[in-house]
Amino acid sequence: MRRDALCKLSLVGTAMLALSQVGKVSATSGVQTLSQTYSDCYQYARLTDCTDCYQVGTTQQNAITRFPYSSSTSQVFGTAQDYEQVQCSFVGECPDGVQRNTCSWQRYQTFTCVKDLLNLGSYIATTSTNYPAQAMSYFNTLFTNNANFQLAASQQLNLFITMTNSLPNHCYYVDHNAPSGSTSAFQAYGLIGVFNPTLLFNDIYLAQALGGEADLDYVYYRADDQQDLDNYLCDHTWAKASFLPATTLHVEFYGRLTLVPAAGGNPASTTLTSRSWEYSYQSSFSMLRLPDSSPIVGVALNGVFFFAGSSHYGYDAFFPKAYGTRKSPEAIEVDVCLGTADNYNTYRYHMFSPCIYDIALRDRAMDCANDAVCSKDVRNHSLAHIPEQLKTQDPIGIAKDGRIIYGPYRTDGLLWQPCDVDICNGVKFSRLNYGYVATMFHPYIVGCWGPGNRPVKRSQSCSTNGRWCASGSNLLTSIAVLALTISALFY
Repeated sequence: MRRDALCKLSLVGTAMLALSQVGKVSATSGVQTLSQTYSDCYQYARLTDCTDCYQVGTTQQNAITRFPYSSSTSQVFGTAQDYEQVQCSFVGECPDGVQRNTCSWQRYQTFTCVKDLLNLGSYIATTSTNYPAQAMSYFNTLFTNNANFQLAASQQLNLFITMTNSLPNHCYYVDHNAPSGSTSAFQAYGLIGVFNPTLLFNDIYLAQALGGEADLDYVYYRADDQQDLDNYLCDHTWAKASFLPATTLHVEFYGRLTLVPAAGGNPASTTLTSRSWEYSYQSSFSMLRLPDSSPIVGVALNGVFFFAGSSHYGYDAFFPKAYGTRKSPEAIEVDVCLGTADNYNTYRYHMFSPCIYDIALRDRAMDCANDAVCSKDVRNHSLAHIPEQLKTQDPIGIAKDGRIIYGPYRTDGLLWQPCDVDICNGVKFSRLNYGYVATMFHPYIVGCWGPGNRPVKRSQSCSTNGRWCASGSNLLTSIAVLALTISALFY
């Protein structure tokens, strides 16, 4: 069940992420697999290209430093710059819908980790005079007498809060339906959930009964036949928030939810936020065009949304195939960063984008169709621009269920193969550590909330590039993906 809440607040929790610096997603490797611990949440946050990050202690009396875009003389909450002003030439249509030679837009992204969940409610209760009534109501509604929250707290899991307007920190290209934004303001989507929950956490009863000690072949979503497979992997809205396990503590909101106090210990001015992403609230958030979060499967390190691998046309976004009553397969149009804003006026990726990394390609505003490599095969294009030192297992984003999304390469430097992953594009990295990976075959990022089963000799009907595992052994290598691995070496 989705957890919705009405909130209007700026407050501090019992403990929050203390960032000493914010680094770009640069060409350095070594993170590999993350766990559910607070320190790993902290490590993940440091990988993000956030615009609104803080160095702050765990009490209201600590001073605040905001970075990376505020000046040294403007660090106070509510006055410092909390966005990145991105500028690019010849992108086609600007975010305000006007065609100009040069466009600029305000990009917003934040990522916060919250721990000490067992004491969160009592902490807020004992300091209630310092918080707006809306803040108290929000947390009481979300956490009080919530069995799933108590389970998360007892297992020492942590919450994450992320906000983004999904505008890129790189150039884009569209000739119509530009991503919605402004040169002078921003609005943001917000998501809350458990950070990187363990393998069994989707099932509260198993987690309680087994205490996380059993090594089970646990499956949360199972596709038993072709129809089951197509219902998820060919539907671009399969990732509905209502389909998320209740244990993920998933919450959606518009606006701002910032777990930091203002200087001097008093709450900062609040910003209106709304209950979920609903049409009835969109008049107050005209730059946020998504009617709901159904197409979103995750958020990249640079704040751009990951959408499902199938498009709104009902086919694989890049390698569509006619099936059933759908007789007119159509691929989406993307730029050289493999992003698009077609439909919803929201910039997003439907597969791995090399522009998540700080590379020269970020500065090119060009349609994929006009690039020699990209127009021939988006897969080779995406791999050709990855720095060599990043061709290993590293995080590239976080899924809507809180689990980490890793890039297209394994720790051995080879691409993920069809028999490596389950139908959700997930991998069990250790006994209880499960996450998703980017692949060069459909569904590309996340195909369902895992863990999923591993059907053999069966693929989704909507794609000519679907996962095809010919054997139960994950040692079998796909010829097509192997060819991509080899060809990427020559670009």
